[in-house]
Amino acid sequence: MLFAYSDDMEDGPVAPLVVRQPVHAGVLPAFLARRVRRALPARSGDIAGHELTRWERPFDLSESQQVELREHFLRRNRVTFKELWPLPTGISLPRGEASKLNSQDQLMLARLLEQATAPLEALTLEQVKGCLRQPLERVLGFLARVEALEWEVPPPVGCPPLAEELPATTTWLDAKLRDRAIALLELPWVASASAQDVRLQALDLRASPNDWLSARLDHREVPSTFRVLVELLEQFDKMTASQEARAVVDALAWHCTPNRAPLATKARWKQMFLQRVLSESGNGRTLKEVGDAFGVTRERIRQICERFELACQGSAICTPALDRVVAAAARVVPMEVVYADEQLARFIGEGAGLESLLGWAALVGRSYPVHCVRVRTNLRGVSGELAVLQKVGEAPWVASMVRHIRRDQQMLGCTNVLRVAGLLALRDEVCPGMEALETILQASTEFRWLDKETGWFTWGDSSRCAAASRVRKVVAVAHDTVGVDEIVGALASDDVWLYREDKSLGLAVPPVHVFRELCKSWPWVQVTQRARLALKPEADPGEGLSPTERVAVNVIAAQDGVACRFEISDAVHEQHGFSGVLVSTTLGSSPVFERIEHGLYAVRGRRMGDHALADARERAAARAGRAFIALGDALASTEFALRVTEASLRNEQYTVPARFGNQLNGNSFAVRSRTGAPLGTAWVTGRGVLKGLNRLFPQARAGELYRVQFSENGSLRVSLSPSSATDENQTASCDPAP
Repeated sequence: MLFAYSDDMEDGPVAPLVVRQPVHAGVLPAFLARRVRRALPARSGDIAGHELTRWERPFDLSESQQVELREHFLRRNRVTFKELWPLPTGISLPRGEASKLNSQDQLMLARLLEQATAPLEALTLEQVKGCLRQPLERVLGFLARVEALEWEVPPPVGCPPLAEELPATTTWLDAKLRDRAIALLELPWVASASAQDVRLQALDLRASPNDWLSARLDHREVPSTFRVLVELLEQFDKMTASQEARAVVDALAWHCTPNRAPLATKARWKQMFLQRVLSESGNGRTLKEVGDAFGVTRERIRQICERFELACQGSAICTPALDRVVAAAARVVPMEVVYADEQLARFIGEGAGLESLLGWAALVGRSYPVHCVRVRTNLRGVSGELAVLQKVGEAPWVASMVRHIRRDQQMLGCTNVLRVAGLLALRDEVCPGMEALETILQASTEFRWLDKETGWFTWGDSSRCAAASRVRKVVAVAHDTVGVDEIVGALASDDVWLYREDKSLGLAVPPVHVFRELCKSWPWVQVTQRARLALKPEADPGEGLSPTERVAVNVIAAQDGVACRFEISDAVHEQHGFSGVLVSTTLGSSPVFERIEHGLYAVRGRRMGDHALADARERAAARAGRAFIALGDALASTEFALRVTEASLRNEQYTVPARFGNQLNGNSFAVRSRTGAPLGTAWVTGRGVLKGLNRLFPQARAGELYRVQFSENGSLRVSLSPSSATDENQTASCDPAP
């Protein structure tokens, strides 16, 4: 059911609206309405000439609106009106219908019959004006109302021979225009186009565009509508799917907007419907989202959209652009919608995606052998939905297969057929067989074998996977080529990024030769010496590196290839203000850096200087020595210092130097103060970790130092002091427990 809306309020009362049959508008007689080439402006919106004799809008024009339209017609044709005076009216006298005229029209009809010397249909406009002696606007209104009494609306399809109905305005059919028309007639979609297409109704063809153009190709002169139709069809053929949908909605707006609605309201309603049915991702916005965007209720949005949907069902809309897009998508399914949108972006256009276009196709009565299926997925602990294009009637396990491939593709850029088959069997309880799997995979243009014998393959763009981003960082900072085996080993042993869920089967790291084939498809890397990687000269070396990584690389380069952790941390804090925790996370998780030993780092793929490692060790020892000297005196050979950090306050990881391992590891100690008062017990584990200090010194804070002295008789003396001064009150002696 259609609905009528209040003209004053967006949320006015709603009443049922009955679909009406076409009638005569009573504005101009037919012989003049055919002369209207450009739409006449009115308060209810622009009105085309063909609508004056085929009025289908859900409201009648008021008398004042009819007068305004006639006056505008007269002003527009004032200069060339001499051409209209000799035109015959072609209006037959009403048979028994004159009583339906108002009293003034009946008097005018009687005067005309009394003074006329010929039948009314043979009288010219000038003769009728002379007989009635009324203003021309009144004469035109009188003729239109008389003609409307017995007016038979032309049928939408089927008409008398086209040569008999050529309009008065004609144009020369030159060779160029003829060739354009012939080229259009060769297009398959033009043969199925209908004159009832909402975008072609203004031309009043009364025949299909294919038949209408074909019937006039042999004429030397054709109606001016011929050129207009050719230009419209050429525009239809060049549109994107998004432009095509918007053009249809623009035409539908004239049939769906309320009476006396201004142009702003028409544009507003169009935007409401477009946001409901078209979107770049998903199947359009919800009723509530559209209502919130325009400040109206969701029920009002539903009513407006329903009016557009009903209008779509009544129009034979041709969609060549949409047909091309879906036909191209059908050749690469199964595929994720997001990848299909990227590949077909220039055919889809802006503001739309394949998923919403398939919904739009259903509204305009188009059906395709492709549909969109949504599959729930869980990647790295984040749940979501995956939109997959697949053929109608295809096996339901295809969407699950795409989900499993997608998970591996995002992480490693490739996966194995046997692994996919195992996941389908264990998680989805389907066993399609190897032949069925390979048939579905090879049907997609995005599929590529990496090693067919062992079943390794890639599907889609692998240059944006997590492994590719880590490899790019390595080759970007490396001065030398990096071996593929070295990179694969680093990936296989790095559990920080290779996320493994509790109930998952993990990820399968490809062998070296498969990974080498995968790298060949990445646009920024080149494979040299068969198994070594390097960055292409035109690629940007700094792309993909974080600010912390850039600073750390520069610091290590300045130290001849090896830098201490505190040097990197100080530089990062000075330049960006980042904390030491971020530096530790970056050094531990980034593939760019390689830890040489505790607190010393190098850049993977760069050579170290001959004395770089020894110099770095000296700087680290000097840094530790400066901290120890802050206690007030130098450390003796039997002393060592332990720094208090945020991590050690949480997990108490105080590592005893290796030179004291034989004396301390595996022993427990009684803790006493300087005066000899017992405070508790501390012990050293078999791996050299001193435990119990946090309990004995609850006042310890990050940045302070423990000074531990080991005597020859096996006793320990431990004192806590700030890094800048000595606090004599925070000391205690530790002797071995009996």
